[in-house]
This record gives sequence, C-alpha cells and structure tokens, in this order.
Amino acid sequence: MENDRTGQGCKGRLVRITPIARGLLAQPTGNEDVPYEGVILKSLTNKEAVDFAGCSDNAKAEQYPAPLSKGQKPPLFLDNIDYDVEPEELRRQLSTRISDYSQQHNCKPPIICVRDEGILYLDPEEGEPDWPLNNKVALVTGAAGAIGYGVCCGLLEKGCRLAATDLAGDKLDGFVDDLKQTAGGHVLGVGLDVLIRSQLAGVLKASLKPGAELTSLLLMPAFRWFQI
Repeated sequence: MENDRTGQGCKGRLVRITPIARGLLAQPTGNEDVPYEGVILKSLTNKEAVDFAGCSDNAKAEQYPAPLSKGQKPPLFLDNIDYDVEPEELRRQLSTRISDYSQQHNCKPPIICVRDEGILYLDPEEGEPDWPLNNKVALVTGAAGAIGYGVCCGLLEKGCRLAATDLAGDKLDGFVDDLKQTAGGHVLGVGLDVLIRSQLAGVLKASLKPGAELTSLLLMPAFRWFQI
C-alpha cells in the first residue's frame, strides 16, 4: 500500500477489499481465454485521503487528495459496509454498491472512498490496450543478472508491471534505478534470497503493492515460467 498510516485495522480492511474491488471493477473483454481486462488499483491512506473519504459531501470539493483530480464522475463512498463477514458476503455488499453506482452513472467508479480507511483508485496509466501484457504483474527472481535484465526489459516493453527480485544490495538497487528511468512506477525492486523460505511471503506481499493480481513467476536461475 502507498502512504500507509499506522494502525493495523485500516491496512487490514483495505487489503481485504482490494482484490474483491479489482474483480468487480474489471471490464469484460469478450475473449474466452482472457475474459476480463487487467485492473491496476492503487490506494491512498494518508490523513488527507482518510479525511476526504469520511464524508460524501467531499465529492463536490474542487481539489482531491493528490494525485487524484476531480473528474466528471464522482467517487463511490462506501458507507454502512460490514467488513467483519465472510468473503462472499463482503463481495455481495461491494457488488451491490458498485452495481448501484453503475446504473446511476453508466460506468464503474474510478475512485472508491472507504470511511476511516482511505481511498482506492484506478491507475490512470493503463498503457496501450493492445500491449499483450498490459496491466499484468510478473515477479522475476534473479532479475539483476544478464539474462534477468533482458527478460525484465522485454516484459516492460509489452506493458507488464514488474516485481524484480534478487539478493539485496547495490547491484539490485542500481538495476532497478536503471529500469525506472524508462518504466517509472511500473517496476518494483525487492531483495530476496530464494534459499530463505521465510522471505517469500514478504516478497509476494510487497509485489502486490500495485494492487494488481500477480499473474506470472519467472525463476531466472532455472529459467522457468509459471503462469498463475
């Protein structure tokens, strides 16, 4: 998550509803092999965002919390949601609210405000729709090596979001800085020793910061591709 406040409750609720909201906001493609378009959903949980999300009247404000801007369609303010329920019931509640919004505004909400929690919003940098890996997220191990570098560049050129992992240190930092010169926020560097199992869960969690579904794992030491 970005700009996290302290407080496990806030983080926990947003983490819980983000994947559900992603699925509900995805647009159908008409392609049986890839039935829905990829969705990149980001979060704002700083004080300005939490204050904004606390009152639906803020939809009329001239200025929204950065980097958001006021658009033609208002945010969806989620009030009276019971988060302490089973996932299917939580999904039903969110689906009802998004469906009601869609019927009223003839589109799905680009911004979702969660009282006392923060804001979820669709990343406006969607890339070219015909990119084969647009809005997909890949995790690459051994990324800072020669082969890993080439693979990462190829993925980014096709529109993929990338979590590049390797042993923590100057080599990985320099590698990620180099990629960010052209890819910007589409690449995330995460230190990882693949021989230490306890690090894997943290790496997977960090890799989902962009708010997108992790769709591929590429293991450079063995050069294997796993489609998830």
